[in-house]
Amino acid sequence: MSDDDAMPPASPPRAMVCGFCGHPYIRPCTAETEAACPNMIWLRGAAQQSTRHHYIPQFYLRRWAGDDDKICEFSRPHKNIHRQRVYPIQTAFKDRLYEKPGVPKSIAQQVEDKFMSPVDNFAAKALDVIEAGVEKVRNDAERRSAWSLFLMSLMMRMPEDVAALAQIEEDQWKLDLPSLREKYAANRKPDDPETIEEFIEKRDPEYIGRWVMNGLPELTHHEGIGQLLNAMRVVRRGDAGRCAAVSHVRQATLHVEDV
Repeated sequence: MSDDDAMPPASPPRAMVCGFCGHPYIRPCTAETEAACPNMIWLRGAAQQSTRHHYIPQFYLRRWAGDDDKICEFSRPHKNIHRQRVYPIQTAFKDRLYEKPGVPKSIAQQVEDKFMSPVDNFAAKALDVIEAGVEKVRNDAERRSAWSLFLMSLMMRMPEDVAALAQIEEDQWKLDLPSLREKYAANRKPDDPETIEEFIEKRDPEYIGRWVMNGLPELTHHEGIGQLLNAMRVVRRGDAGRCAAVSHVRQATLHVEDV
């Protein structure tokens, strides 16, 4: 018997699961196939779809949920007060609240994706420790810092806070405007617009909104306030089996319908 006769027949190639996206391929993905892969194109797009921005995060709202996993939402869009039971994902949000205007779509949601979301995720883990036992968090510097940063974010992330910060930026712009007009007039080129206001409107009309979003994480992550909060005593208050960390940083009242 020849060597050729002794060799088993070649088996057909088997599909392998792509390490990038889980799509079955005859061969593993390369950088080129990843770039062209429909699954990866979808995933890259989905990663930028965080346009529902919760100013009170869902993990915190769930502490007030009833047996139906819903909380009671009170609203007053006009004269009358309305009440309805909703899931945490359905309330305390504003679409595109932290969106950075005037930048490519791929980075427009960076404040939410790279700052607010990690702040909330770390705070959720810290609150789990607090609820498990206050003594544990007293000796856990990392989780104390995470909880402090979350408390500071509550001082800056509400829609009215974002609007107030935008107004401050606009007021500062108006104060600086006379000197900026003089500098623009002195350096204006023949083909430039007549005024600095026209120049900015043409070149960068979203500048104030972008300044606000650039400054929001920095203002929230205040080292001095964070150190003061880290040094505070953590107190836990139980109510009918539910626990909440007490904070005097910002007074916020959530009304829960009796269930």
